[in-house]
Amino acid sequence: MSEALFRSANEMDIRSMTSTFWPLLLDLPHRCFMGVKKLALSQAIFDSPDPFITLIALLPSLEQLELNFVVFRSGNTESKGISQPKKLRKLKLIMGAAGDILWLFQPCKTIEEFVAEVNKEQALSYVNSFLASSLAVKNGTLAHCTLRPNIPRSQRDLRKEIDFFLDPGPHFTIEGELSNLLVIFNNFGPRSPSHSPSKLTRIILHDVNAAVYRGRNRLHVFPSFDGWLAKDAFFQSLEEVWLQVSETFRKEVLIMAGWNESAMTVDEGSIPHVVMQDRIREVEELLPRCKRRGILKIKAVYMTGSF
Repeated sequence: MSEALFRSANEMDIRSMTSTFWPLLLDLPHRCFMGVKKLALSQAIFDSPDPFITLIALLPSLEQLELNFVVFRSGNTESKGISQPKKLRKLKLIMGAAGDILWLFQPCKTIEEFVAEVNKEQALSYVNSFLASSLAVKNGTLAHCTLRPNIPRSQRDLRKEIDFFLDPGPHFTIEGELSNLLVIFNNFGPRSPSHSPSKLTRIILHDVNAAVYRGRNRLHVFPSFDGWLAKDAFFQSLEEVWLQVSETFRKEVLIMAGWNESAMTVDEGSIPHVVMQDRIREVEELLPRCKRRGILKIKAVYMTGSF
């Protein structure tokens, strides 16, 4: 029964499981896990790293691994980390302050993409230690690292916590709310102009909507962001500053405008299109230096709602 249920599974999503669950799972025939390519563990508790390592070793086809607050009651283990599976390409973690799990993946040579959402300041050191010691970094396999610093009222300069100059090392994307990024960079001033450009190539802003920043607030937030990208040599390697501008319309108005919901487009010259272009120009005017550098990338998002 268990083999028939799991054999065709390409993905597994396991949530809110305590340490008593894992022996039951590991008792299943190993053939049950042969086809799993993506595993997501959320709010998972293990007695020690060992059953976690055993679980990962049972997934020879695993390509993507997502870990959301996975913790160990004890860090005691004789293992030197995870070198299997050989197909693991993407590692994504949401990290709190419960302890370092990244060291387990230092021996893994196949990771090409690493995504870390950091919710506690002390977790930044875990990320930096992993990047400094990872065999996937040292052999040039890990090409890209995305950092999502979600640390309200952080008092640490991200440039001093993470080595953005590793060679060999990945290119970096930073995702986050504009207000948070201003705090973790702008409050500490620019680095020395003689410092070589970092490997930060992309910034993705999550909370930018022209409607949100109309009025007095926008006159401070956007120019501050635009200014420190221009004056700090750290950001010279930026290739893209990506953001969304959204506007809400009645559904019937969008339909009349030739709305393609999947492509998020409307007919050029239609009322929604004209309104959206005004919103985009509004943001472009607030970020003139980014626009002149050709790094400003704005996606229009047409939304429906009742009025």
